[in-house]
Amino acid sequence: MIKRIALLVAAVPVIAAGGYKEDIATAQKLFLSGKYKDAVAAYEKAEKSAANTSQAAQSAVRKARSLVALGKKDEAEKFINEKFSDPKFGDGHTKAEAYYDLGLRYENAGQLDKAAEYYAKGGDTTTATFAVANCLSRQGIILKNKRKYAEAKEVFQKILSGKFSNGEKCTAFCQMAVLAAMGKDFGKANFIIEEAERVLPNNTEVKRAKVEVLIFEGKFADALKLNTEIAENPKTHKGIAASAFSRNAWIYYYRLKQNDKALAELEKASKLNAPWGFDKALYKRLKK
Repeated sequence: MIKRIALLVAAVPVIAAGGYKEDIATAQKLFLSGKYKDAVAAYEKAEKSAANTSQAAQSAVRKARSLVALGKKDEAEKFINEKFSDPKFGDGHTKAEAYYDLGLRYENAGQLDKAAEYYAKGGDTTTATFAVANCLSRQGIILKNKRKYAEAKEVFQKILSGKFSNGEKCTAFCQMAVLAAMGKDFGKANFIIEEAERVLPNNTEVKRAKVEVLIFEGKFADALKLNTEIAENPKTHKGIAASAFSRNAWIYYYRLKQNDKALAELEKASKLNAPWGFDKALYKRLKK
């Protein structure tokens, strides 16, 4: 979630002094102050004063975000596709930023095939940055959820074999572990989790992946215990905590047939006021 937000508000990189520096700073100020229409014009000016295609691409991506803020999503999509149809325009990182924005739009709208298509475009580069890793991660997760396991593994392997940071590889490690557990290769799943824990000790994402492996193993008591530790940790993001309580409810309802305990977990989740982590559908079913 943090990386998603970072992509939307990422600061413009430090660049050489000159017309572009002044133009991009002005555009950024207008955008952050909510003057999106003026920001569009300012980013257009910045693109024209850019000294190279990397700077021009940065301006184009931010112009598209201004158009989205104005409610002109289709215009923004058309603009990005036209700009990045030229393979020489921009660099791998900026291209990934642009296609991540489009992929996220379609993923949030439930149009997963279209989202995966844009994420794939963003990840189609040898550049290894957080923007590229995010595109590959989201593409892989969509493929996994659509039961396209072989394709998902291939995508996650791109992250693991690339020059990404350990933090950027975390999601790939976790998803590969879950995929192994889905295939009932629990030895491999737990080995991957152990490797992830070694590289990233006490990482919440790794712990959540371990919960999923435990569920596939049928170790529901252990899964509930670890998930509760995650949810009740005061350092855990509210959305993640709500998601953990909701996952506990899923275990109680679907696996242990203990509806009262499932409802109790969802009541805890609802109090956190984090809609994206709350299983509203299961809550409605239990409240009937």
